[in-house]
Amino acid sequence: MNATQKADRLEQLIEMSQAQQQENLWGASPPRDGWSSWDSHPWSHPWLTPSNLELVREYSARQRRRWIKAASRLPDEGKKYGFVGNMANNQYMRAKPLRKRGLDIDVVLHPHDGYIISQPGWEEFDGILPTQNGHFPDFVANGGALPDVAGVRCPSVGHCKDVKSAFEFFSHLEPEDILRFLPYLVDGEMYEVLKEYDSLLCAQIVYLGMLSGQPYIATQCGGDIWYECSRADVLGRLQKEAYQRASVVFATNPWSFAHARRYSMRHFVYVPLILDDQYYSPGLSDHREQWQAEIGGDFFVFSAVRLNDQVKGTHVAIEGFARFAAQHPNVRLVLASWGQDTKLYPQRFQELGIADKVLVVPVAGKKRVIEYLRSADCTLDQFSIGYYGASALEGMACGAPVIMRIEKQQYDALLQTGSPPVLNASKAGEVADHLSLLYENPIERQNIAKAQRDWVVVSHGAEAWAATYSAALRLTAAGKRFGCFWSPLRKRLNDDEKDYHAEQLAQAPIFPNYQ
Repeated sequence: MNATQKADRLEQLIEMSQAQQQENLWGASPPRDGWSSWDSHPWSHPWLTPSNLELVREYSARQRRRWIKAASRLPDEGKKYGFVGNMANNQYMRAKPLRKRGLDIDVVLHPHDGYIISQPGWEEFDGILPTQNGHFPDFVANGGALPDVAGVRCPSVGHCKDVKSAFEFFSHLEPEDILRFLPYLVDGEMYEVLKEYDSLLCAQIVYLGMLSGQPYIATQCGGDIWYECSRADVLGRLQKEAYQRASVVFATNPWSFAHARRYSMRHFVYVPLILDDQYYSPGLSDHREQWQAEIGGDFFVFSAVRLNDQVKGTHVAIEGFARFAAQHPNVRLVLASWGQDTKLYPQRFQELGIADKVLVVPVAGKKRVIEYLRSADCTLDQFSIGYYGASALEGMACGAPVIMRIEKQQYDALLQTGSPPVLNASKAGEVADHLSLLYENPIERQNIAKAQRDWVVVSHGAEAWAATYSAALRLTAAGKRFGCFWSPLRKRLNDDEKDYHAEQLAQAPIFPNYQ
Protein backbone atom coordinates (compact mmCIF):
# COMPACT_ATOMS: atom_id res chain seq x y z
CA MET A 1 0.00 0.00 0.00
CA ASN A 2 1.60 3.28 -1.11
CA ALA A 3 1.33 6.62 0.69
CA THR A 4 -1.70 7.78 -1.29
CA GLN A 5 -3.53 4.52 -0.69
CA LYS A 6 -2.70 4.71 3.03
CA ALA A 7 -4.03 8.26 3.22
CA ASP A 8 -7.23 7.22 1.47
CA ARG A 9 -7.65 4.22 3.76
CA LEU A 10 -7.09 6.38 6.84
CA GLU A 11 -9.72 8.86 5.67
CA GLN A 12 -12.11 6.00 5.00
CA LEU A 13 -11.64 4.64 8.52
CA ILE A 14 -12.13 8.06 10.10
CA GLU A 15 -15.42 8.58 8.27
CA MET A 16 -16.87 5.28 9.47
CA SER A 17 -19.30 5.11 12.35
CA GLN A 18 -17.71 4.19 15.67
CA ALA A 19 -19.11 0.66 15.49
CA GLN A 20 -17.82 0.13 11.94
CA GLN A 21 -14.45 1.58 12.81
CA GLN A 22 -14.06 -0.63 15.88
CA GLU A 23 -14.90 -3.71 13.83
CA ASN A 24 -12.34 -2.78 11.17
CA LEU A 25 -9.67 -2.04 13.76
CA TRP A 26 -10.20 -4.85 16.24
CA GLY A 27 -12.52 -7.41 14.69
CA ALA A 28 -14.73 -9.26 17.14
CA SER A 29 -12.46 -8.55 20.14
CA PRO A 30 -12.19 -4.82 20.87
CA PRO A 31 -9.98 -3.70 23.79
CA ARG A 32 -11.54 -3.72 27.24
CA ASP A 33 -10.52 -2.97 30.81
CA GLY A 34 -9.68 -6.43 32.06
CA TRP A 35 -7.30 -9.34 31.66
CA SER A 36 -6.96 -11.47 28.56
CA SER A 37 -4.90 -13.99 30.56
CA TRP A 38 -3.07 -14.22 33.85
CA ASP A 39 -0.41 -16.25 35.64
CA SER A 40 0.43 -15.46 39.24
CA HIS A 41 3.34 -17.94 39.39
CA PRO A 42 4.69 -18.69 35.89
CA TRP A 43 7.53 -20.78 37.35
CA SER A 44 4.82 -23.38 38.12
CA HIS A 45 3.48 -23.53 34.57
CA PRO A 46 2.84 -27.18 33.63
CA TRP A 47 4.82 -26.90 30.36
CA LEU A 48 8.07 -26.21 32.21
CA THR A 49 9.03 -29.86 32.52
CA PRO A 50 12.66 -30.99 32.17
CA SER A 51 11.85 -32.81 28.93
CA ASN A 52 10.28 -29.73 27.31
CA LEU A 53 13.06 -27.44 28.49
CA GLU A 54 15.68 -29.87 27.18
CA LEU A 55 14.00 -29.62 23.77
CA VAL A 56 14.14 -25.83 24.04
CA ARG A 57 17.83 -26.01 24.96
CA GLU A 58 18.66 -28.12 21.91
CA TYR A 59 16.49 -26.01 19.61
CA SER A 60 17.98 -22.73 20.93
CA ALA A 61 21.56 -23.98 20.49
CA ARG A 62 20.77 -25.06 16.94
CA GLN A 63 19.20 -21.68 16.14
CA ARG A 64 22.12 -19.73 17.56
CA ARG A 65 24.59 -21.74 15.47
CA ARG A 66 22.51 -21.03 12.36
CA TRP A 67 22.47 -17.30 13.13
CA ILE A 68 26.25 -17.15 13.43
CA LYS A 69 26.72 -19.11 10.21
CA ALA A 70 24.18 -17.01 8.30
CA ALA A 71 25.61 -13.73 9.60
CA SER A 72 29.08 -14.72 8.42
CA ARG A 73 27.76 -14.52 4.85
CA LEU A 74 26.53 -10.93 5.22
CA PRO A 75 28.64 -8.02 3.94
CA ASP A 76 31.13 -6.94 6.56
CA GLU A 77 30.01 -3.34 6.82
CA GLY A 78 29.47 -1.09 9.82
CA LYS A 79 26.08 -1.28 11.49
CA LYS A 80 24.68 0.77 14.33
CA TYR A 81 22.29 -0.66 16.90
CA GLY A 82 19.90 0.84 19.41
CA PHE A 83 19.21 -0.91 22.72
CA VAL A 84 15.83 0.56 23.66
CA GLY A 85 14.54 0.74 27.24
CA ASN A 86 16.83 0.29 30.22
CA MET A 87 14.89 -1.01 33.21
CA ALA A 88 17.33 -1.86 36.03
CA ASN A 89 20.15 -1.06 33.59
CA ASN A 90 19.78 -4.42 31.84
CA GLN A 91 20.32 -2.91 28.40
CA TYR A 92 23.39 -0.97 29.45
CA MET A 93 24.77 -4.12 31.08
CA ARG A 94 24.48 -5.81 27.68
CA ALA A 95 25.76 -2.89 25.65
CA LYS A 96 28.89 -2.10 27.66
CA PRO A 97 30.83 -5.35 27.08
CA LEU A 98 29.52 -5.71 23.52
CA ARG A 99 30.94 -2.30 22.66
CA LYS A 100 34.34 -3.54 23.78
CA ARG A 101 33.97 -6.27 21.16
CA GLY A 102 33.34 -3.88 18.30
CA LEU A 103 29.55 -3.45 18.22
CA ASP A 104 28.38 0.13 17.74
CA ILE A 105 25.53 0.44 20.25
CA ASP A 106 23.59 3.32 21.77
CA VAL A 107 21.28 2.86 24.75
CA VAL A 108 18.04 4.71 24.02
CA LEU A 109 16.09 5.67 27.14
CA HIS A 110 12.43 6.42 27.56
CA PRO A 111 12.27 9.84 29.24
CA HIS A 112 9.21 8.83 31.23
CA ASP A 113 11.35 6.25 33.04
CA GLY A 114 12.61 8.51 35.82
CA TYR A 115 13.79 5.65 38.02
CA ILE A 116 17.37 6.43 38.88
CA ILE A 117 18.57 2.83 38.54
CA SER A 118 17.37 2.91 34.93
CA GLN A 119 19.99 5.54 34.11
CA PRO A 120 23.28 4.18 32.68
CA GLY A 121 25.18 6.54 34.96
CA TRP A 122 23.94 4.50 37.93
CA GLU A 123 26.04 1.58 36.70
CA GLU A 124 29.18 3.75 36.93
CA PHE A 125 28.23 5.65 40.11
CA ASP A 126 30.46 5.21 43.17
CA GLY A 127 28.33 7.26 45.53
CA ILE A 128 25.26 6.88 47.72
CA LEU A 129 21.87 8.52 47.67
CA PRO A 130 19.22 8.62 50.39
CA THR A 131 16.01 6.71 49.81
CA GLN A 132 12.58 8.16 50.50
CA ASN A 133 10.39 5.77 52.48
CA GLY A 134 12.21 2.83 50.96
CA HIS A 135 12.00 4.13 47.40
CA PHE A 136 14.80 5.30 45.17
CA PRO A 137 15.12 9.05 44.77
CA ASP A 138 13.85 10.69 41.63
CA PHE A 139 16.37 11.01 38.82
CA VAL A 140 15.35 14.58 37.98
CA ALA A 141 16.28 15.75 41.46
CA ASN A 142 19.45 13.68 41.78
CA GLY A 143 20.56 13.02 38.23
CA GLY A 144 23.37 15.51 38.52
CA ALA A 145 25.10 13.17 40.95
CA LEU A 146 25.55 10.51 38.28
CA PRO A 147 28.54 10.46 35.95
CA ASP A 148 28.01 11.14 32.26
CA VAL A 149 28.03 8.01 30.11
CA ALA A 150 28.77 8.03 26.38
CA GLY A 151 26.48 6.36 23.88
CA VAL A 152 23.20 7.19 25.64
CA ARG A 153 20.22 8.85 23.93
CA CYS A 154 17.15 10.25 25.65
CA PRO A 155 14.78 11.71 23.03
CA SER A 156 11.66 13.57 24.01
CA VAL A 157 8.43 11.62 23.99
CA GLY A 158 4.82 12.63 23.86
CA HIS A 159 2.03 11.42 21.68
CA CYS A 160 0.73 12.80 18.45
CA LYS A 161 -2.26 14.95 19.30
CA ASP A 162 -4.27 14.11 16.22
CA VAL A 163 -4.45 11.57 13.45
CA LYS A 164 -2.97 13.89 10.84
CA SER A 165 0.21 14.58 12.81
CA ALA A 166 0.49 10.86 13.54
CA PHE A 167 0.21 10.04 9.85
CA GLU A 168 2.91 12.60 9.06
CA PHE A 169 5.45 11.02 11.43
CA PHE A 170 4.32 7.42 11.10
CA SER A 171 3.52 7.02 7.42
CA HIS A 172 5.36 3.69 7.55
CA LEU A 173 2.57 2.25 9.73
CA GLU A 174 -0.66 0.81 8.45
CA PRO A 175 -3.63 3.19 8.89
CA GLU A 176 -5.27 0.68 11.23
CA ASP A 177 -2.23 0.72 13.53
CA ILE A 178 -2.21 4.53 13.62
CA LEU A 179 -5.80 4.61 14.84
CA ARG A 180 -5.47 1.61 17.18
CA PHE A 181 -2.35 2.84 18.96
CA LEU A 182 -2.59 6.63 18.63
CA PRO A 183 -2.12 7.29 22.39
CA TYR A 184 1.23 5.47 22.28
CA LEU A 185 2.68 6.99 19.14
CA VAL A 186 5.82 8.86 20.05
CA ASP A 187 6.52 12.24 18.57
CA GLY A 188 8.99 13.09 15.86
CA GLU A 189 12.21 13.23 17.89
CA MET A 190 11.98 9.67 19.23
CA TYR A 191 10.99 8.39 15.82
CA GLU A 192 13.86 10.23 14.13
CA VAL A 193 16.35 8.84 16.67
CA LEU A 194 15.19 5.23 16.25
CA LYS A 195 15.41 5.58 12.46
CA GLU A 196 19.18 6.07 12.82
CA TYR A 197 19.74 2.44 13.83
CA ASP A 198 20.01 -0.56 11.56
CA SER A 199 18.24 -2.74 14.12
CA LEU A 200 16.99 -2.48 17.68
CA LEU A 201 17.00 -4.66 20.78
CA CYS A 202 13.93 -3.64 22.78
CA ALA A 203 12.97 -4.34 26.39
CA GLN A 204 10.44 -2.78 28.75
CA ILE A 205 8.94 -0.57 26.00
CA VAL A 206 9.03 -3.18 23.25
CA TYR A 207 6.24 -1.44 21.38
CA LEU A 208 8.59 1.40 20.43
CA GLY A 209 10.42 -1.06 18.20
CA MET A 210 7.22 -2.00 16.42
CA LEU A 211 5.95 1.57 16.06
CA SER A 212 9.32 2.85 14.85
CA GLY A 213 9.14 0.72 11.74
CA GLN A 214 12.73 -0.41 12.28
CA PRO A 215 13.65 -4.12 12.42
CA TYR A 216 13.87 -5.20 16.05
CA ILE A 217 14.49 -8.00 18.53
CA ALA A 218 12.51 -8.19 21.77
CA THR A 219 13.56 -9.34 25.21
CA GLN A 220 11.88 -9.08 28.58
CA CYS A 221 12.65 -7.38 31.89
CA GLY A 222 9.79 -8.97 33.81
CA GLY A 223 6.54 -7.05 34.05
CA ASP A 224 6.57 -6.06 30.40
CA ILE A 225 5.79 -9.59 29.25
CA TRP A 226 4.42 -11.02 32.50
CA TYR A 227 1.83 -8.38 33.34
CA GLU A 228 1.42 -5.92 30.46
CA CYS A 229 0.88 -8.56 27.79
CA SER A 230 -1.83 -10.05 30.03
CA ARG A 231 -3.95 -6.92 29.74
CA ALA A 232 -6.96 -6.83 27.40
CA ASP A 233 -6.83 -3.03 27.00
CA VAL A 234 -4.98 -1.07 24.32
CA LEU A 235 -1.65 -1.17 26.19
CA GLY A 236 -1.87 -4.93 26.57
CA ARG A 237 -2.81 -5.45 22.94
CA LEU A 238 0.03 -3.14 21.84
CA GLN A 239 2.72 -4.75 23.99
CA LYS A 240 1.65 -8.27 23.09
CA GLU A 241 1.58 -7.46 19.38
CA ALA A 242 5.02 -5.89 19.67
CA TYR A 243 6.41 -9.15 21.03
CA GLN A 244 4.64 -11.09 18.30
CA ARG A 245 6.05 -8.93 15.50
CA ALA A 246 9.67 -9.01 16.72
CA SER A 247 12.12 -10.90 14.53
CA VAL A 248 12.87 -13.08 17.56
CA VAL A 249 12.43 -12.89 21.34
CA PHE A 250 15.50 -13.39 23.51
CA ALA A 251 14.28 -15.58 26.38
CA THR A 252 16.47 -15.10 29.44
CA ASN A 253 14.89 -17.45 31.99
CA PRO A 254 12.77 -20.62 32.03
CA TRP A 255 9.57 -18.72 32.74
CA SER A 256 9.94 -16.91 29.42
CA PHE A 257 8.62 -20.10 27.83
CA ALA A 258 5.64 -20.20 30.21
CA HIS A 259 4.68 -16.77 28.89
CA ALA A 260 5.22 -17.93 25.31
CA ARG A 261 2.80 -20.82 25.83
CA ARG A 262 0.20 -18.57 27.45
CA TYR A 263 0.36 -16.04 24.60
CA SER A 264 0.68 -18.66 21.80
CA MET A 265 4.07 -17.32 20.69
CA ARG A 266 6.70 -19.55 19.10
CA HIS A 267 9.70 -17.39 18.21
CA PHE A 268 11.45 -17.51 21.60
CA VAL A 269 15.11 -18.58 21.76
CA TYR A 270 17.25 -18.78 24.88
CA VAL A 271 19.78 -15.92 24.85
CA PRO A 272 20.80 -14.77 28.34
CA LEU A 273 21.40 -11.40 29.91
CA ILE A 274 25.13 -10.73 29.71
CA LEU A 275 27.41 -8.64 31.85
CA ASP A 276 30.97 -7.34 31.83
CA ASP A 277 32.71 -10.00 33.92
CA GLN A 278 35.88 -7.90 34.04
CA TYR A 279 34.01 -5.00 35.62
CA TYR A 280 32.12 -7.36 37.94
CA SER A 281 35.06 -9.29 39.32
CA PRO A 282 36.76 -10.19 42.62
CA GLY A 283 39.16 -7.66 44.08
CA LEU A 284 40.29 -5.76 47.15
CA SER A 285 38.12 -3.24 48.97
CA ASP A 286 38.47 -1.23 52.16
CA HIS A 287 34.75 -1.24 52.99
CA ARG A 288 35.16 -4.33 55.14
CA GLU A 289 37.38 -2.39 57.54
CA GLN A 290 34.81 0.40 57.62
CA TRP A 291 32.06 -2.08 58.50
CA GLN A 292 34.17 -3.59 61.26
CA ALA A 293 34.87 -0.17 62.72
CA GLU A 294 31.17 0.66 62.67
CA ILE A 295 29.56 -2.57 63.88
CA GLY A 296 32.31 -5.09 64.66
CA GLY A 297 32.14 -8.69 63.51
CA ASP A 298 34.37 -11.03 61.51
CA PHE A 299 31.96 -12.42 58.90
CA PHE A 300 29.79 -10.21 56.69
CA VAL A 301 26.63 -11.25 54.84
CA PHE A 302 25.55 -8.71 52.24
CA SER A 303 22.25 -8.17 50.42
CA ALA A 304 21.43 -5.46 47.87
CA VAL A 305 18.01 -6.95 47.02
CA ARG A 306 15.04 -4.76 47.84
CA LEU A 307 13.14 -5.51 51.05
CA ASN A 308 9.96 -7.14 49.81
CA ASP A 309 8.54 -10.24 51.45
CA GLN A 310 6.10 -11.17 48.67
CA VAL A 311 8.32 -10.78 45.60
CA LYS A 312 11.82 -11.25 47.01
CA GLY A 313 11.15 -13.41 50.08
CA THR A 314 13.09 -11.02 52.33
CA HIS A 315 11.58 -12.53 55.48
CA VAL A 316 13.21 -15.87 54.63
CA ALA A 317 16.62 -14.21 54.30
CA ILE A 318 16.33 -12.23 57.52
CA GLU A 319 14.97 -15.10 59.61
CA GLY A 320 17.67 -17.37 58.20
CA PHE A 321 20.37 -14.91 59.20
CA ALA A 322 18.85 -14.58 62.68
CA ARG A 323 19.06 -18.35 63.23
CA PHE A 324 22.64 -18.33 61.97
CA ALA A 325 23.58 -15.37 64.19
CA ALA A 326 22.16 -17.09 67.26
CA GLN A 327 24.90 -19.71 66.90
CA HIS A 328 27.68 -17.36 65.76
CA PRO A 329 27.75 -14.05 67.66
CA ASN A 330 30.45 -12.40 65.51
CA VAL A 331 28.54 -12.44 62.23
CA ARG A 332 26.96 -9.33 60.72
CA LEU A 333 24.35 -8.53 58.06
CA VAL A 334 24.91 -5.57 55.73
CA LEU A 335 21.64 -4.55 54.15
CA ALA A 336 20.69 -1.95 51.53
CA SER A 337 17.86 0.27 52.76
CA TRP A 338 15.23 0.13 50.04
CA GLY A 339 12.05 -1.71 49.10
CA GLN A 340 8.34 -1.75 49.86
CA ASP A 341 8.77 -3.37 53.28
CA THR A 342 11.62 -1.15 54.53
CA LYS A 343 9.55 0.33 57.35
CA LEU A 344 8.72 -3.11 58.79
CA TYR A 345 12.26 -4.26 59.38
CA PRO A 346 13.63 -2.18 62.27
CA GLN A 347 10.99 -3.74 64.53
CA ARG A 348 11.62 -7.20 63.08
CA PHE A 349 15.33 -6.85 63.80
CA GLN A 350 14.44 -6.12 67.42
CA GLU A 351 12.03 -9.05 67.63
CA LEU A 352 14.60 -11.42 66.12
CA GLY A 353 17.34 -10.19 68.46
CA ILE A 354 19.67 -9.06 65.68
CA ALA A 355 19.31 -5.27 65.83
CA ASP A 356 22.94 -4.93 66.95
CA LYS A 357 24.13 -7.25 64.17
CA VAL A 358 22.56 -5.43 61.20
CA LEU A 359 24.26 -2.57 59.40
CA VAL A 360 21.84 -0.75 57.12
CA VAL A 361 23.74 1.09 54.40
CA PRO A 362 22.39 3.77 52.04
CA VAL A 363 21.45 2.83 48.51
CA ALA A 364 24.63 2.92 46.44
CA GLY A 365 25.51 3.06 42.77
CA LYS A 366 26.72 -0.12 41.13
CA LYS A 367 30.38 0.83 41.32
CA ARG A 368 30.01 1.07 45.10
CA VAL A 369 27.99 -2.17 45.20
CA ILE A 370 30.91 -3.94 43.56
CA GLU A 371 33.07 -2.75 46.45
CA TYR A 372 30.49 -4.06 48.92
CA LEU A 373 30.44 -7.45 47.19
CA ARG A 374 34.22 -7.65 47.27
CA SER A 375 34.13 -6.90 51.00
CA ALA A 376 31.44 -9.44 51.85
CA ASP A 377 31.87 -13.12 52.68
CA CYS A 378 28.65 -14.06 50.91
CA THR A 379 25.43 -12.67 49.45
CA LEU A 380 21.74 -13.27 50.12
CA ASP A 381 19.56 -12.87 47.04
CA GLN A 382 15.85 -13.66 46.52
CA PHE A 383 13.87 -16.52 48.04
CA SER A 384 10.45 -16.34 46.42
CA ILE A 385 10.43 -16.60 42.63
CA GLY A 386 13.30 -19.04 42.14
CA TYR A 387 14.89 -17.28 39.17
CA TYR A 388 17.99 -15.10 39.23
CA GLY A 389 18.46 -11.63 37.85
CA ALA A 390 21.34 -9.18 37.65
CA SER A 391 21.96 -8.97 41.40
CA ALA A 392 22.75 -12.69 41.73
CA LEU A 393 24.99 -12.59 38.65
CA GLU A 394 26.85 -9.61 40.09
CA GLY A 395 27.41 -11.38 43.40
CA MET A 396 28.71 -14.54 41.76
CA ALA A 397 30.92 -12.57 39.36
CA CYS A 398 32.47 -10.63 42.24
CA GLY A 399 33.29 -13.77 44.21
CA ALA A 400 30.68 -13.37 46.97
CA PRO A 401 28.93 -16.78 47.16
CA VAL A 402 25.20 -16.42 46.53
CA ILE A 403 22.47 -18.07 48.60
CA MET A 404 19.01 -17.98 47.00
CA ARG A 405 16.08 -20.07 45.88
CA ILE A 406 16.61 -21.55 42.43
CA GLU A 407 14.40 -23.70 40.19
CA LYS A 408 17.32 -26.08 39.74
CA GLN A 409 15.57 -28.70 37.61
CA GLN A 410 14.39 -26.09 35.14
CA TYR A 411 17.81 -24.48 34.80
CA ASP A 412 19.58 -27.82 34.53
CA ALA A 413 17.31 -28.71 31.63
CA LEU A 414 17.46 -25.34 29.84
CA LEU A 415 21.08 -24.22 30.19
CA GLN A 416 23.92 -26.05 28.48
CA THR A 417 26.08 -25.15 31.49
CA GLY A 418 23.42 -26.35 33.94
CA SER A 419 21.87 -24.54 36.87
CA PRO A 420 24.02 -21.91 38.57
CA PRO A 421 25.91 -23.46 41.51
CA VAL A 422 24.24 -21.15 44.02
CA LEU A 423 23.42 -22.47 47.47
CA ASN A 424 19.75 -23.32 47.04
CA ALA A 425 17.41 -22.36 49.87
CA SER A 426 13.70 -21.66 50.20
CA LYS A 427 13.34 -21.81 54.00
CA ALA A 428 14.98 -19.91 56.83
CA GLY A 429 16.58 -23.07 58.20
CA GLU A 430 18.21 -23.80 54.85
CA VAL A 431 19.58 -20.26 54.69
CA ALA A 432 21.05 -20.69 58.18
CA ASP A 433 22.64 -24.03 57.27
CA HIS A 434 24.30 -22.58 54.16
CA LEU A 435 25.59 -19.59 56.11
CA SER A 436 27.05 -21.91 58.73
CA LEU A 437 28.81 -23.95 56.04
CA LEU A 438 30.39 -20.82 54.55
CA TYR A 439 31.37 -19.49 57.99
CA GLU A 440 32.81 -22.68 59.41
CA ASN A 441 34.67 -23.85 56.29
CA PRO A 442 36.69 -21.05 54.62
CA ILE A 443 38.24 -23.44 52.08
CA GLU A 444 34.82 -24.63 50.95
CA ARG A 445 33.70 -21.01 50.78
CA GLN A 446 36.58 -20.24 48.40
CA ASN A 447 35.74 -23.28 46.26
CA ILE A 448 32.09 -22.25 46.02
CA ALA A 449 33.05 -18.68 45.15
CA LYS A 450 35.33 -19.90 42.35
CA ALA A 451 32.71 -22.30 40.98
CA GLN A 452 30.10 -19.57 40.88
CA ARG A 453 32.46 -17.06 39.28
CA ASP A 454 33.54 -19.59 36.62
CA TRP A 455 29.92 -20.42 35.86
CA VAL A 456 29.01 -16.75 35.30
CA VAL A 457 31.91 -16.20 32.91
CA VAL A 458 30.85 -19.14 30.74
CA SER A 459 27.08 -18.74 31.08
CA HIS A 460 26.67 -14.94 31.02
CA GLY A 461 30.00 -13.45 30.01
CA ALA A 462 30.16 -11.29 26.90
CA GLU A 463 33.05 -13.29 25.45
CA ALA A 464 30.83 -16.37 25.35
CA TRP A 465 27.81 -14.61 23.87
CA ALA A 466 29.06 -11.68 21.77
CA ALA A 467 28.92 -13.69 18.52
CA THR A 468 25.29 -14.63 19.16
CA TYR A 469 24.23 -11.05 19.89
CA SER A 470 26.15 -9.72 16.90
CA ALA A 471 24.70 -12.31 14.52
CA ALA A 472 21.11 -11.74 15.66
CA LEU A 473 21.41 -7.96 15.39
CA ARG A 474 23.04 -8.14 11.94
CA LEU A 475 20.47 -10.60 10.58
CA THR A 476 17.63 -8.49 11.95
CA ALA A 477 19.14 -5.39 10.31
CA ALA A 478 19.20 -7.34 7.03
CA GLY A 479 15.46 -7.91 7.35
CA LYS A 480 15.64 -11.57 8.30
CA ARG A 481 12.88 -13.10 10.37
CA PHE A 482 14.03 -16.11 12.30
CA GLY A 483 12.14 -19.24 11.40
CA CYS A 484 10.61 -21.20 14.25
CA PHE A 485 9.17 -24.20 12.40
CA TRP A 486 11.09 -26.67 14.57
CA SER A 487 10.43 -24.88 17.85
CA PRO A 488 9.01 -27.07 20.64
CA LEU A 489 6.66 -24.14 21.33
CA ARG A 490 4.71 -25.08 18.19
CA LYS A 491 3.13 -28.03 20.01
CA ARG A 492 -0.55 -27.56 20.75
CA LEU A 493 -1.61 -26.69 24.27
CA ASN A 494 -2.36 -29.83 26.24
CA ASP A 495 -5.30 -30.21 28.63
CA ASP A 496 -3.15 -29.48 31.69
CA GLU A 497 -2.07 -26.17 30.19
CA LYS A 498 -5.60 -25.20 29.20
CA ASP A 499 -6.88 -25.97 32.70
CA TYR A 500 -3.96 -24.08 34.26
CA HIS A 501 -4.57 -21.01 32.11
CA ALA A 502 -8.28 -21.02 32.92
CA GLU A 503 -7.68 -21.43 36.66
CA GLN A 504 -5.11 -18.64 36.73
CA LEU A 505 -7.34 -16.23 34.81
CA ALA A 506 -10.20 -16.96 37.21
CA GLN A 507 -7.90 -16.00 40.11
CA ALA A 508 -6.57 -12.79 38.52
CA PRO A 509 -6.54 -9.67 40.71
CA ILE A 510 -8.87 -6.76 40.16
CA PHE A 511 -7.79 -4.99 36.97
CA PRO A 512 -5.35 -3.26 36.56
CA ASN A 513 -3.55 -4.30 39.78
CA TYR A 514 -0.54 -6.54 39.23
CA GLN A 515 -0.63 -8.20 42.66
